[in-house]
Order: sequence, then structure tokens, then C-alpha cells
Amino acid sequence: MFLIFCSLFFVWSKQFNAFYTSPPIQQEITSWSLHILFANLQKDNTKYTELEKIISEKDPDVLMFVEFADHHYEHLKDFLKTNYPYTNNISRSRTFVDSMVFSKYPINNKADDFSQWAWRYGYFSLYHNGENINFYLLHTSSPDNYSHFTMRNEQLQKFVDDFNIHESQSIHKNIVVVGDFNITPWSSYYTILEDVFSGKMTNITKYIPFLFTRKLFALPFVQAHIDHLWITPTLTILSIEKIFIPGSDHKWFLFDIQYNK
Repeated sequence: MFLIFCSLFFVWSKQFNAFYTSPPIQQEITSWSLHILFANLQKDNTKYTELEKIISEKDPDVLMFVEFADHHYEHLKDFLKTNYPYTNNISRSRTFVDSMVFSKYPINNKADDFSQWAWRYGYFSLYHNGENINFYLLHTSSPDNYSHFTMRNEQLQKFVDDFNIHESQSIHKNIVVVGDFNITPWSSYYTILEDVFSGKMTNITKYIPFLFTRKLFALPFVQAHIDHLWITPTLTILSIEKIFIPGSDHKWFLFDIQYNK
């Protein structure tokens, strides 16, 4: 049994090292960078006071939530309206549910410009310091049964198909793709993303070894890397921080991004 465990660990460690690299991404934060918080809030999370406190302390320019629910907005709306006057949600939903964005800067919603399938990603842009930055905010189904597994794969493929259509003429040079993909870098289905992003975008999370963002079970070591952050070469991530939030089963990303002049 020990030999079997060692063999499996050796195979896993080779896959682990093949994905993660360690070039520095920490640089000096500039006055024209964009401070962004991405979070899977967890739909049943009722730690409203703690949530408002951490957002106030970190003071991001943009909040990107998945698993946002009506009860979150009900308890946080005064704070959000005061500090983040611009909002964006997925095109199918007209309520404050699931993929939600709150921003200090105006948002141009692009999701209504096409027939969006399965309501699983947001598509919008922000104009900041003379440049448009285009965002995709994803949240695919959790593959906890065969039906959801199939749905997740369909959602990934549909996103990839839409991305190819949207970006086929290279109109957008500054692109960020972030979200809970419900897929690890070692899954064969991860290649759906790698194939379309190859040479165009970089997964910044590969620069952070042991970036396990979701606790799968009560055991502390059973975790998975299923949240990802992709950017085009026209953008630079100046810093990225992993944050633990009470009530959420995911760790959050706090990152500073700027376009390359």
C-alpha cells in the first residue's frame, strides 16, 4: 500500500510541477492600476458583517461575485450602492443572483449584444485611464453528478465558441477571464480552455503553487484548484492575494491589474 501511495504521489507531483511555474508577478502598484476582488460568495453565506468589513478594508475598485444571492444584496445594498454605483449581471437574470459585478467605474454590458446560452458567464468592459479592459466572469456547473458534469462541459465549450466569435477579429486587446470554472488544471477537460487560449492568454494562477481555492470536504487537505484568472499579454498582474472569507467554501482572489503602455 505504501509503494502504491508513493507511486501515485510521484505521478501527481510530476503533473503538479508541470503546471506550476514561479516567475515573479509582484511589481510596484501604480496609481493607474485597477484593484479587483473576485469571489465565490457561496449562496448560503450569511456572514454579512464580515463580508462588508473585508470589502471595506481591501477597498477594491471592482467586485466580481459568483453565487451571489438576493439575501446578500438585501443586507449589503446600502454599502454597495454607496461605494459601488455601477452594477452588471448576467444577461438572462434581472435580479441580483449568481454572477454579479459592482464597480466604482462605469460598466459597458456586452452580454446583451448576442444570444447568450445557459446564463453562466458575464461579458462586460470597463473604461479606465484611457483604456477599455474587457472581462468575462464565469461560473460553470459543479460536476457533482453526471448531469451537472455534462452541463459543465457544455458550458465550457459554449464559452470557448463564443470567445472565438467575440475575439476573432482581435478588436479587444485587453482581456481578463476569471471565475469558478469547476475544473482543475489536471483535468482532461482543462484542455478545452488551453486550446483556445494558447498563445493568446496566460493563466496567472499557475504562478502560485498550492493555489487550492476550494475546500471539497471537511478535511483541511482535501482541496482543489478550480478558480482561474487568465489575461492577455497586454495586461500585467502587479500582485495577487488569496483571501479566506468566513462562510465561503472558496478562497478569494484580490489582484491589481494594469495595461502595458
